[in-house]
Amino acid sequence: VNGHRCTLFSEIPAFYMAAFLYITLCRPFRALQRRARGAAFGPVAAIDRALPAFPSVSVYIKAGAIRLPKRGIELSYRETAWSASTLNLSCIHNIPEGPPKMKNEKIRLQKFLAQCAVSSRRGAEEMIAAGKVKVNGRPAKLGDKVDPFHDKVTVAGKRLVNAEKKMYIMLHKPRGFVTTMSDEQNRRCVADLVADAGVRLFPVGRLDRNSEGLLFMTNDGEFANILTHPSRHVAKVYRVTVREAVGEDKLDKMRDGMMIEGKKTLPCDADVIQREESRTVLRIVLYEGRNREIRKMCEQLGLTVIRLKRVEVAGVKLGMLPQGRWRELNEKEIHRLMSISTSKKGDAEND
Repeated sequence: VNGHRCTLFSEIPAFYMAAFLYITLCRPFRALQRRARGAAFGPVAAIDRALPAFPSVSVYIKAGAIRLPKRGIELSYRETAWSASTLNLSCIHNIPEGPPKMKNEKIRLQKFLAQCAVSSRRGAEEMIAAGKVKVNGRPAKLGDKVDPFHDKVTVAGKRLVNAEKKMYIMLHKPRGFVTTMSDEQNRRCVADLVADAGVRLFPVGRLDRNSEGLLFMTNDGEFANILTHPSRHVAKVYRVTVREAVGEDKLDKMRDGMMIEGKKTLPCDADVIQREESRTVLRIVLYEGRNREIRKMCEQLGLTVIRLKRVEVAGVKLGMLPQGRWRELNEKEIHRLMSISTSKKGDAEND
């Protein structure tokens, strides 16, 4: 009806249904117009109101369709079938009176940028503050809202269009790659590793250039926001190899939190999983994501990091995925990440 695919209780202005019956039956519909104009009804309720105006019309609902037999016309819907003998339209209730309320179609600019796979929301805020974003030709500012269907939003002169297909992947980031989509110093970027994905993806959080391991990438800003927002604690597991021996005293300092650049780190989990003469392998679980946090803690404790690898995030493991390769997340993994409790706090920024 009017270009819409309808379900049984879809709200469709009854005027359109009246027009449909008028065109197909060529009967007067003044009474229906008086009833229908300015109101929104479900399609079945609209027929209920149309029947008194067309007493000679045979209209029945059967096999998921509204049929008008003598005209050979069928209006399909996807609901339970009724026969003419059991049709009881008076049971439909909660029909809104008056014209439907129009929703505000505007959304926050940073949310729109995230939906367009430009960046995460936090990254989008940085771009807006830096003056890289314009709305209808004017420089944008934090707090602006846009209509995704009518406003012209550009980043660096390029107009944005909402990303259609949502994609979620895990990448095994090798050392030597920076976690950006492009780099002014012409360093290798993670974007080069997912160029064959078919859609533009941005990284969820970061791993520094000398770190490796699990990195999520997506074009879904909401997904990125869930994993990186400071209102959540997302558990991120690292396998850290250091040159020196590590005693319980140093592990306890990591576990209790350490003062780094004037701010104490959140408590973390730290355990030794392998001891050798020339190295010690640690398992460290962070619940926040400060810039190069593990490296700074180790430096303060006199430990030399020779390898740092992220192996798990929120229960989703890197597994045996080869370096430099990526794969799509399965439905179970996506659901697990999307359903992270809002009581948790976390920020998958530079680890």
